[in-house]
Amino acid sequence: MQYGYSVQGNSQAVLDAVDVVHAHQLPYFDSDAKDGGNVNAWNSVSKSTSWFVTNTKGTKKIIFTQTGWPSNANVWGPNSATAVASVASEQAYLNLLDSKCTDLKALAPKGGVGWFWQIWNDPQLDGWGALDWNGNPKFKFAPKTSC
Repeated sequence: MQYGYSVQGNSQAVLDAVDVVHAHQLPYFDSDAKDGGNVNAWNSVSKSTSWFVTNTKGTKKIIFTQTGWPSNANVWGPNSATAVASVASEQAYLNLLDSKCTDLKALAPKGGVGWFWQIWNDPQLDGWGALDWNGNPKFKFAPKTSC
């Protein structure tokens, strides 16, 4: 989500100064969000990443330091009436990122885009973890480490 960079004045100075772009990719909040595996989610991630590549002139490593899709809307609701917050949608988003491994490598410079599931359990932020409140996996979490 390049939103914070694109609406603030003089954010280009920040992009020019950093060595690595720590991007938040949260397509659940897009106005056209549906579910985590929907083409709209990938289009959001791809478009936002391309914005960072363009505005850093292709010279910065990009890491998704916060990404995911919620299994419930207890903390924040979506900005789209069609967005689905569910375990199935959360898993679909992980599967989407995995299925786009080669695309993520090609999309950005310096080895492509890296990412991690920063909010790993629900006690950190209800609905956003790969583990539920009892520490049990909500789904099989085994993202690719290479492609």
